Amino acid sequence: MTNIQIIDHVPADDRDHRDHIATLLRRYPQLDAAETETLLDFLATGPIIEVGHLAGDPELSPIVERVRREHAKRFGVGIGRNLLIGLALILPLLLFCWVAWDLGGK
Repeated sequence: MTNIQIIDHVPADDRDHRDHIATLLRRYPQLDAAETETLLDFLATGPIIEVGHLAGDPELSPIVERVRREHAKRFGVGIGRNLLIGLALILPLLLFCWVAWDLGGK
């Protein structure tokens, strides 16, 4: 029979940081500007697994949603990024059509 061990690979510093963010979430919105910035920065750019862990916590999930809703500009996709995504989708299609047209004429 196989012995399976689950090992926690999260370094202690990361767990401490996640616990700090969880504490900030529990205190939200009674945070000062620096704490709010720390919280927003983590939710916007932190490791996806850590953000997901916090967002999946039944106690913290409504607070995470509230933070995201109240600071929607921070978490939204801007017009520049939308244009870039649109170009990335359309340019290959146009290139394919151009090559197909060029090859079909010969």
